[in-house]
Amino acid sequence: MIRFVKLINFSAGLLLLILGVSGYFSPEWFFTEKYEVLMPSVQSHTILRVMMGFMATIGIFWIIISQFYSNQKQFLLFTAALTFGFIILRVGG
Repeated sequence: MIRFVKLINFSAGLLLLILGVSGYFSPEWFFTEKYEVLMPSVQSHTILRVMMGFMATIGIFWIIISQFYSNQKQFLLFTAALTFGFIILRVGG
């Protein structure tokens, strides 16, 4: 059971890392093609790159914590809370 919980936590970190890196290196494709967000200025590209870099950094920390933190079940609850927060913010936004 612990291996399954650890795999879920690791997968969440990997997903954050992949999304962050893809959005950082190609914000035009990631936001315009997928979400139809218009980016009229260079400043909007910079803001999106900063946000996606932050997401990638959180993904790296998530992967590290999923490998070295001993209480994986508690960390899974944190993963669920973060995921639920993303969903609520997406629906509410």
